[in-house]
Amino acid sequence: SIVAQVGARIALVWVNAHFFYVNELMIKKLSMLGCTLLMIASVPEHRGKAKSKAMSGALMGEGANTTAGTAMSFLLLAARLLVACLFMYVGVSEVTRIVSGKTPYMKGDAHDTLWPKVIELIFVLPFILGFRTKGVCQVLACTLLLESLIVWT
Repeated sequence: SIVAQVGARIALVWVNAHFFYVNELMIKKLSMLGCTLLMIASVPEHRGKAKSKAMSGALMGEGANTTAGTAMSFLLLAARLLVACLFMYVGVSEVTRIVSGKTPYMKGDAHDTLWPKVIELIFVLPFILGFRTKGVCQVLACTLLLESLIVWT
């Protein structure tokens, strides 16, 4: 599985080089696993219902009093954590790089645009916690879309 491969790679570097190393590709794999888990979690919700709330639940929201509700709640938390790790990794590393002024890019390069990374960092915590997930996901999606249209064109 992807988690085992990424975990083995991290452990191998830790044992051989004695430091913790995670690169963006590893984080992207974990994030894609989170997306897949969210999609899998949403499938039973669509059967016979007009509206799905599979991704909108908080960690211990409604329906969490049952064993199935608690299991689904923790699955959604794990999936959101995996998706959020990409926003956190890129956000923290890019904001730190931009604010410090240490950039390998030419002045005015799109990599040095700060606003999308800050918005993503602000909205990642409510996303992880499942707070107003629909609205938070819409903001994150709009931020990514606007960044791609404004910054990268």
